[in-house]
Amino acid sequence: MEAHGMGKLTATAVKAAREPGRYGDGDGLWLVIGKNGGKS
Repeated sequence: MEAHGMGKLTATAVKAAREPGRYGDGDGLWLVIGKNGGKS
């Protein structure tokens, strides 16, 4: 998985994120999207 910088993770950004990978907010919070689209 590839890491993506997004800035702050907002509810809108989390809903819009579709591509598998790790999305960081720059403050230690990460959203992980799996190959099947599951978010954690």
